[in-house]
Amino acid sequence: PYTTLFRSNASDMSGNGLDGNVSGATLTLDRHGTAGKAYSFDGVDDFIDMGDKAAFDGRTNQSIFLWVNPLSFGGTSISSHPIISKFYSTPFWGKTSYLVHETNGVLRVGFSNGSSWDEQNISHGFDLYSWHHLGIVFAQGELKVFSNGNKIHQSSLEISEINDSTEPLRIGGWFQTYNSSYATFHGSIDDVRIYDRALSATEVASLYALEAELPAGSVTLDKLAPELRNLLDGNGTIE
Repeated sequence: PYTTLFRSNASDMSGNGLDGNVSGATLTLDRHGTAGKAYSFDGVDDFIDMGDKAAFDGRTNQSIFLWVNPLSFGGTSISSHPIISKFYSTPFWGKTSYLVHETNGVLRVGFSNGSSWDEQNISHGFDLYSWHHLGIVFAQGELKVFSNGNKIHQSSLEISEINDSTEPLRIGGWFQTYNSSYATFHGSIDDVRIYDRALSATEVASLYALEAELPAGSVTLDKLAPELRNLLDGNGTIE
């Protein structure tokens, strides 16, 4: 089973009723160029609060997938750009489950088991102003990170289970709700999925291929006369 946290709004699209509350984030174009199907975050104080639900943590196997379109890279410390988190603060690991954030071209992925923390730094190769499919797979302490269906990192963590914390799941945010000096994500996020198991590499590649495809009936270059092709924005949609 999995939970799709949002597509065109902050409602759970899997039918599990895990809806979120939007704080500042605004609807924007998704990766296919469709208006109002993704959320834009300003890097200052925008985030989406999904609350504390059993589906979000407290297990030995979990997979997190989402699409990200960064407009800038994060800085160090409080200027880092959080992508998705269930995180309080260092070193309060009992109140933390995980944190995925970006700092100066490096993806930082950390997990807590309630008493300790293990974080890996991964060179992600993301381009600014471009959509990327990001996947985090945790399997009893074995961490795999995927970008656009391809594995870019694998390591064995010192923890084997994810803490069941009381912090809310935040998309695009982390400690900013406690200290407004902390940055939020700067860019767009879409199609967040959380699975209660570790997806295989084959499943990850299939999920990327499925979600990267244009929806049926989309306008593409080969459907337009040459004089109309310059109206396309590069995502297969007319501006």
